[in-house]
Amino acid sequence: MITEELLDQIISLTLIVEEETQRLREMRGGKSLGELVGAKTRLVGQLEAEIARLDRADPSWTEHLPADEHETLDRALDTLRAAMVTNAETVARNLEVTSELLNVLGDEARRLASRRASTYTAEGALPEREAVPITIDTRL
Repeated sequence: MITEELLDQIISLTLIVEEETQRLREMRGGKSLGELVGAKTRLVGQLEAEIARLDRADPSWTEHLPADEHETLDRALDTLRAAMVTNAETVARNLEVTSELLNVLGDEARRLASRRASTYTAEGALPEREAVPITIDTRL
């Protein structure tokens, strides 16, 4: 017999993952995004604990489910899987875009710094290329 707690956890996790994905797509991060990630992490732990409890009680509990409950569980898990795949793709893309943006900013900062800064050597003045005057404001 599928527990209501298990089904509730799967549905809640799906909703949180979908909300996180939507916020990432809209580039709405901030503190609330961190709270969503924390809630997602807690729910994953609770879901794992519930499945472990069911496995301890009956290792083949899914085989003993009535057909309608098995179908409900399968549908909920398929929806969760799809949401997690979309979420993973969105997170990966956001990380890629962020990395590209930081590289562009670093290149531009080096270009601007090399115009103004120079080091005098025996051969003459050489542009300074090592220092990159960038700071990241984490409160963006």
